[in-house]
Amino acid sequence: MLSGLSRLWHSLFAGRGKTALNPAATALPDSAYRPSAWFDSGLRLLAAHDAAGVDALLSEPVQRDRAELECLRAGLALMRGDPRAAFAHAGAALALRGGFSAAHLCGARAARALGRHQAALAGFARATDLDPDDAEAWAAQAAEHIVLGQSEDARDCYEVALAHAPDCAAARLGLSRLEREAGAAAAALAHIEHALRVAPSDADIHFESALVRSRCGDLPGAIAAYERVLELSPGYAAACTNLGLMYLAHLGDPRRAQQYFERAIELDPSSVGAQANLGLALAEQGQLQAALAHYEKLIAAYPAESEYRWNRGLAKLGSGD
Repeated sequence: MLSGLSRLWHSLFAGRGKTALNPAATALPDSAYRPSAWFDSGLRLLAAHDAAGVDALLSEPVQRDRAELECLRAGLALMRGDPRAAFAHAGAALALRGGFSAAHLCGARAARALGRHQAALAGFARATDLDPDDAEAWAAQAAEHIVLGQSEDARDCYEVALAHAPDCAAARLGLSRLEREAGAAAAALAHIEHALRVAPSDADIHFESALVRSRCGDLPGAIAAYERVLELSPGYAAACTNLGLMYLAHLGDPRRAQQYFERAIELDPSSVGAQANLGLALAEQGQLQAALAHYEKLIAAYPAESEYRWNRGLAKLGSGD
């Protein structure tokens, strides 16, 4: 089972294909291996996002376990947004110690950042083979199944994660999404409320809570959840877009909707939902010419985006034109 420090490091960088990192044939799982105090110090620094501290640790003129060195280098590269370097360092660690769970996790996260989801899936699967009790690794494996369109495999992995750790927030969040998409709103609500108790400051969990509450018809609860998302993460563009839709479609307040759509566009100019509905919010306020000009500009820039043409027609229809 992973130590508490290993789990902290694993969460910082928070299935069974055969394209994971391939350790050298001579690198065998080492059941006698125990992390050194030096490596645990590195995990603490990674968990604290202390890149300078990790750098200093790696620069010490003392001979260290080479696999641990490469694993910490991989973690540092991930922290600095260089998944290619992280993947290479994780591979070097595994060439030295094939059964190094921390290196498999790091390599899997690097592969995911590179869009190599089969490799990521296999890496997380190998980590759970080495440590079947690691609920976070099971949840990460499930997330890769989702990306690959394997929802039933994802559900299985989430269920295993909860069997080992009923308070695994990542698994609760993932199951809520699956239940909501399957139309099981009550089951989704039970999972997301559990996740909120475990991780009350997680913006993604509050966002899912808003989606679930909207599906349950609890509009005040959904609005409150979206507002909490923005308190926790002011740059969460999707929450702005969805709040705009709530005010436009359900609360009859196009001016407030316009404010949220404009904020979403400022955060993410490529947001089709915000761009498409901003014109409708303008039209609802009697600003038809501004709405049409907005759509004409979008259609010229993105001629293949049918939603802009559709909403331009809705704006005209709503105005009686």
